[in-house]
Parts: sequence; C-alpha cells; structure tokens
Amino acid sequence: MTDGAIRDAQFNKPQGLAYDAENKVFYVADNENRRLRKITMPK
Repeated sequence: MTDGAIRDAQFNKPQGLAYDAENKVFYVADNENRRLRKITMPK
C-alpha cells in the first residue's frame, strides 16, 4: 500500500467507487488494504 499523489498511490483490489460532486472528491474502497481512499479533485 502506498499513499500520496495520484500517480504514486497504489491500490490492492479496489472494490467500490463513489463521487461527492459537491466537494469534488472520489472515494475508493481499497479491499485488500482495508482502507477507504479519498481522491480530491482541483476546485
């Protein structure tokens, strides 16, 4: 598992994706790492 910039982040079996349009944020369920990852978009 690696956190950081989008080009550096590593996922292990991502299982779900959600988008919060109001805050311009993606959430990714990273199954094998047992994490909910947050990806922020430029405003």
